[in-house]
Amino acid sequence: MRLAATGGRERAEEHAQQILDLERVLHLDIEHAVNHAVVEIDWLRNFFDFYYTSFHFLVPLTVLGLLYWRRPVDYRWARASLGFATLLALLGFWLYPLTPPRLMPNLGIIDTVHGVQDFSKPDYGTLTALTNQYAAMPSLHFGWSLWCGVVIAIIAPKLWMKALGLLHPLFTAAAIVATGNHWVLDAVGGALVVAAGFGLTHLFQGPRARTTMAAAPVTEGAPVVPHQAASPERAERPERSEKERA
Repeated sequence: MRLAATGGRERAEEHAQQILDLERVLHLDIEHAVNHAVVEIDWLRNFFDFYYTSFHFLVPLTVLGLLYWRRPVDYRWARASLGFATLLALLGFWLYPLTPPRLMPNLGIIDTVHGVQDFSKPDYGTLTALTNQYAAMPSLHFGWSLWCGVVIAIIAPKLWMKALGLLHPLFTAAAIVATGNHWVLDAVGGALVVAAGFGLTHLFQGPRARTTMAAAPVTEGAPVVPHQAASPERAERPERSEKERA
């Protein structure tokens, strides 16, 4: 669906101009300034290029893999929210094809990852036929990174882990703007589809299940085994008495 939703270059550039005009009204049109500032600092440019190209798939897959292995109940909740967010993003690509800043004529944005491109026929090697250059709104780079940050912040047991998880969407937001791949409002769109993904998951699956500690007394030195909290519906149903079961 993402590949099919090209929409045409002319339409995508019209949408990009709409986004740029709105950002100017909101004083959010920082893409050119940030891009050119980063280009002047080699190590920072290399850092953002590496971050943009390396962590988009790696971090979400790692989070899902760890949840599948260690927290299967949370895995189902997290997987559903990510799935809903991604489906909504694909719908956005279909309805609103958008030229990224690096392909916008006369804007002067430098493509730090792939170098100077022909706006009419951008070439990214073998990836050219596998990517849709106008699938920019919403930004799945930022959306997926925000999903990772939220999931880690909710589930991670230690404060430093939560903080590290929340740094990921911040670095990603900086990377997508610095490399010229997204508008600031693309990140806003990514945040909206992630919020909607969590909302739809809550609507269809109910609240996220919580792990609680068993209330039964244990022998000193024996391990305390966590168990999954009962669902609200199950909690409302009293257990049948021995006479009723007889």
